[in-house]
Amino acid sequence: MFLLGHSCWSYLFSKATGRKLNVNLPAYLALLSGILPDFDIYFQPYLVHHTYTHSLIVIIPIVLVLTYFFGRLGFAFSIGILLHLLGDYSTPSTPTRMSD
Repeated sequence: MFLLGHSCWSYLFSKATGRKLNVNLPAYLALLSGILPDFDIYFQPYLVHHTYTHSLIVIIPIVLVLTYFFGRLGFAFSIGILLHLLGDYSTPSTPTRMSD
């Protein structure tokens, strides 16, 4: 999935989760949450895209820490991060480089 798709889905679901939890998640955070796992492209060759930042072993502790420190706001933000993984796993091909 491309960055625009990640941003749109994360915005919709993070904002909806925020509404259900009675917390106002700012739009920029809802959009950012969906593309956060793709920031590994800026750290190549140190991090390979679609490895650590797209792993539940890394994402689940991040979700737990965000929820612990920021409560409902952190949980709503985390929904967008988790949707990024779901979006990547549900599409047949995922770009691995900025030029794709």
